[in-house]
Amino acid sequence: MALIDLYDTRFLAIAGRGDGLARDRAELLRQRLIARLVPTFGDDPHTAAAPAVGGYLERAIELYIAGFAESAIIEADMRVRSLLAAWFGARDGGDGFAVLARRAGFAGDVADRLIALATRREDIDARDGDLAASIVAAPTRGASSGGLAAVRAESPTSQRLRWSADLHDLLAAAVAACAMIFTAIAQGRGACGSTSA
Repeated sequence: MALIDLYDTRFLAIAGRGDGLARDRAELLRQRLIARLVPTFGDDPHTAAAPAVGGYLERAIELYIAGFAESAIIEADMRVRSLLAAWFGARDGGDGFAVLARRAGFAGDVADRLIALATRREDIDARDGDLAASIVAAPTRGASSGGLAAVRAESPTSQRLRWSADLHDLLAAAVAACAMIFTAIAQGRGACGSTSA
C-alpha cells in the first residue's frame, strides 16, 4: 500500500459517505499532499509521512474534510506547535511559534504556511474573545440606549470562508513539517539538523 493509498483508504472513503463538498475537499487535499509529500518522501508507506498523515494529523484532516475549518485549524496548529516545542526542548518553550517554525529550517514555503496556520488560530482566539466581550457588554449597551441588548461580532460565515480558502495548502504543509520532524528524530538529529547526544 502506497502512502497516497493510505490517504485514500482513511480519508477518501470517509468523504465518499459525505456530501459533494466533503469529497471535493478530500480530493483537493489529496492533490496538495501528492505535490508536497511525494517529491520529498516518495510514495512509500514506511516513510515518516505515513504517521503524519495517518496518525498525528488525522483528526485535523478529518475535521477539514467534514467542513469544520475552525476546528481543523485549531487541531492542526496545536499538533504542529506541540511537536515543534518538544523537538526544540523545554528550554525553547518561551519562543513564539514563528520563531520555532523559522528555526526548524523547513524547506520552501513550509514555515510561511505554518505561520499562516498559527495566525488563523490567533484570529479564531481573538474573534472568540471579541464575541465574549460583546456578549458581556450587550446588556449595558442595551440599557444605555433604552433598547434591546445587541451582540456585535463579524459574521461567522465570512470568517469561515476566509479561514478555509487555502486550508488544504496549510494542512499539507503541516503534514510535511511533522513528517520532516519525525524523519529527523528517527535519524537521531535534533533541531536544525544537529546530532542528538
